[in-house]
Amino acid sequence: MKFFVIAALAFSALFSMPSYAADQTPQTPEEQQIARDKMKADKKFVVSDNLNLTGSESKVFWPLYEAYQADQDKLDDRLIAIIQDYAKNYKTMTDAVALKIITQRTDLDVERTKLVQSYLPKFSAVLPGVKTARYYQVEYRVRLLLSLDLAKQIPMVEAPASQP
Repeated sequence: MKFFVIAALAFSALFSMPSYAADQTPQTPEEQQIARDKMKADKKFVVSDNLNLTGSESKVFWPLYEAYQADQDKLDDRLIAIIQDYAKNYKTMTDAVALKIITQRTDLDVERTKLVQSYLPKFSAVLPGVKTARYYQVEYRVRLLLSLDLAKQIPMVEAPASQP
């Protein structure tokens, strides 16, 4: 996998999520959409560059890929909403809000895993096993990079002071 492309993809992800840094100007929704579209295009390039699909594989893979990405986008929209909720509350976090947010986040992780599992038979029906595995590796690595970038940007919730 070409590292520079993955690094560019991860870098573009920095601009598609809400920022918590005090010195950064918030992006407009239009700027966020442009960044998200660029990230999608970069990701598609990485997938294409790593799969070396034949013509017949491409005909059946890319429509399935687009459907999968659309389903992933719905989950990503929910993740953004959870992050925005966290951003509104993290300085004044209550136990109830903290538990609500972490429950939403873990529920989303379960749904994402179910989505990944539901597409495995679909991808393996149109690609050989090795290419299916390689595609899932690319998806997994991209998701890890995005998660790492998010983790770097989102501050930890304030822990209450210990009582003596």
